[in-house]
Amino acid sequence: MSILLVTSSPRGNASHSTRIATELAEKLLAADPSAKLVARDLVANPLPHIDPDYSTGIYTPAEARTQRQAEVVGVSDAVLDELFAADTIILATGFINFGISSTLKSWVDHVSRTGKTFSYGENGPKGLVTGKKVYI
Repeated sequence: MSILLVTSSPRGNASHSTRIATELAEKLLAADPSAKLVARDLVANPLPHIDPDYSTGIYTPAEARTQRQAEVVGVSDAVLDELFAADTIILATGFINFGISSTLKSWVDHVSRTGKTFSYGENGPKGLVTGKKVYI
């Protein structure tokens, strides 16, 4: 089993959501000693916000991307790889000004990719990431 733990609180370990999510990850690891944990701290290592290079780069063939497009799409591809590799996903989020943190929103933006994590069909959007257990 592979567990992806995504934390996003600027309060770090003082955050209740981070503490609860970390405790959950520890319990899952204890229940399955062969499980692997991938921790992504979005405060310590924030993802870049979506910009024009990203917006054009995701629709440009890899061999035709500029260096900057390749860099920003590469970051997005890395978080997608973590998401796809995980059997279990734990998202630790509190509310900041009545919403999720901007760091978590940026992560959501990077993993929300047409043709990779969702597609559009006759009945609207369809999720393509299936078979995963998610804790929020």
